[in-house]
Amino acid sequence: MQLTTYPKLNLPERFYQLVGQYLASHAAAETSPNGTLLTLNFRDPDYSVEDGGYHPVEIGLTRQDGNWQLSYVTDFALCGGPFPELVKELDICFSEHRLYNSFFGCCAITQAVELITTYLENFVEYDKANVYQVEITTH
Repeated sequence: MQLTTYPKLNLPERFYQLVGQYLASHAAAETSPNGTLLTLNFRDPDYSVEDGGYHPVEIGLTRQDGNWQLSYVTDFALCGGPFPELVKELDICFSEHRLYNSFFGCCAITQAVELITTYLENFVEYDKANVYQVEITTH
């Protein structure tokens, strides 16, 4: 099984490689290969309001014609006080071809190419630095 590239943007190859590696490791360990949705959760166990850290990230994939396709990449941040909660700070919705950012709202995905590319390249570097604990769930 393979990850299909997103046709509307030229996303960093390193991002596809990273997701592909997690898919391959999950496929090797998977006991029920019939799921059509896959969620990759990346969590920094030390992330907190007081100490900062790396934002939690969730990547959603859908299976179509035997291959996986990107559905979304969502970056969460702790916001608000005195009882902060996780909210979407950046949501790249590939299935709807839109991007949401908490600072400027929504726009077409093709209007945020530099932001998306920079974000994904940084995300790959954070993962390479082993800052995340990763959980993969099939639905």
